[in-house]
Amino acid sequence: MFTILLLFFGLNFMFSQSPCDTIEDYRRFDFWLGEWEVFSDGNKIAESSITLTKGNCGIIENYNPFNNAGGSSISYFDAADKKWKQEWVANGHVSHYVEPNHYTEGEMQLVAKHIDQKGNEFWLRMIYYYDKKQDSVRQLMERSTDNGVTWQKVFDGLYKRKTAN
Repeated sequence: MFTILLLFFGLNFMFSQSPCDTIEDYRRFDFWLGEWEVFSDGNKIAESSITLTKGNCGIIENYNPFNNAGGSSISYFDAADKKWKQEWVANGHVSHYVEPNHYTEGEMQLVAKHIDQKGNEFWLRMIYYYDKKQDSVRQLMERSTDNGVTWQKVFDGLYKRKTAN
């Protein structure tokens, strides 16, 4: 009887824990989880809620700026490619971001290729996420029209964790 109980509780624990909970690659973006106020140039411009998906294998952001409709993303580690990816949906557009093979700074970088209304290809928003270890995350977005040779800043935002009142 003891063996049956041990087997039952052991199997129950094994099946209740997601494999994504214990594999380090799936946890590399956890610094971004939380409830945030977003600032740019010292002004509060948005609020953002970043949570785990069911099963803890992905991260969902609901970004709510004060001046437009905002958007949502799902970020996830693709075990087949061994890269983080993000699907960002806003204003009728979808951006497909992929972690580059190499990056020089920050805890996370994602890059998306786009085509403008005239058919010109460009890299939109090479994204750097910096964990400031002080309950803040910096999000720097850049744009390149020369296949990533040079980058121009598009957005520099600071996510500050909301505090309990």
